[in-house]
This record gives sequence, C-alpha cells and structure tokens, in this order.
Amino acid sequence: MATATGGAMLGVAGCEPPVPGMRVVKDPLSNLEHPAALEAGSLLAPQESLALVGCGTRAVTFLNYYVYSVALYLREEDRRQWGNRYAEPLPEAFREAVNQSPRVIRLTPYRKAAFSHLRDGFNRALFARLHKSSVGPEEDERIRGELQELSQVWSWSYNWSAILIIFALLYESTIAL
Repeated sequence: MATATGGAMLGVAGCEPPVPGMRVVKDPLSNLEHPAALEAGSLLAPQESLALVGCGTRAVTFLNYYVYSVALYLREEDRRQWGNRYAEPLPEAFREAVNQSPRVIRLTPYRKAAFSHLRDGFNRALFARLHKSSVGPEEDERIRGELQELSQVWSWSYNWSAILIIFALLYESTIAL
C-alpha cells in the first residue's frame, strides 16, 4: 500500500523474518534480527540494494518491556558516504543524504505486540521528536497531517512478523536524526 505525501512516496509492506543463511544483524537490546541488506530487484529495493545503517529498540523502561525493534536501510552509495561512524554524532552531510535519498524503515514487534499499539506508539514518539524541531503551529499542523497519512497507510490488519515503511524523498524536516 502506498500514498503520495507532498510529492514524496510513502508505503507500507509486510515482510517475513530473515531466512536461514541470510546475513543478519541482531539488535543488541532486544536480540531481534534484521537482514543486513535488502537486495535489488525486490519490492522494497527495486532498482538497487539497500544496506542496514543501524537499528535500535523501543522499550518501556519502567516495565522492562521491549515494544519493537527498528532498522534503517539506505542506498549502499549513501551508506558509504557516511562510513563507519556509529559512535559519533551524525555529520550534517549524512543528515542531508538521509533526507534526500530513498530509505526503508523496518519495524519488528517484540513478542506479540499488537500492530495497532505499535502504530500508535510509533506515531506518538515520532510526533514528539518532530515537534521538538518544529518552527511553530503551522509546522506542527503539517506534521500532524503527514502522520495521519502514515496512520491511514498502515491501518489495515497485519499477519506479518515485521512491517516495512518505505520513505522516498520525504520532506527534509520529516525525519530529524
């Protein structure tokens, strides 16, 4: 399922867990696995392969409960531009590369988290993050509208082990790294 968002394409697709023999990266906190790359020719990376840039876990710390693991994939060319600086603050050039290139975000629920709860929590966390970088009420309203579109795109029922949110050339301010 896909939608246009202000000249950008946004889609959501279901995906299965990594298959045996596939190179994977384990999220260090939740131990959930993500493929190290999304191969060219697939629905998610039709023209060129996308490489895993990083992953992390959303947790409810006071309950010691993991909600989901998220992985960010970028074009290999854009990932090489960044290099191996995982422990360093993101350079401005990398932020620009992320904002200007196609990307995929893979969300994997931990255990049996309901996708509706995952979606609502993800949207709340994303809005809170974006609100911090907002320049005013008009910007907040635009962000709310985009998040509403995102909610509508992934409001249908899921039977997959993970979902992929496909962002292509989103607004520069949409994802504040």
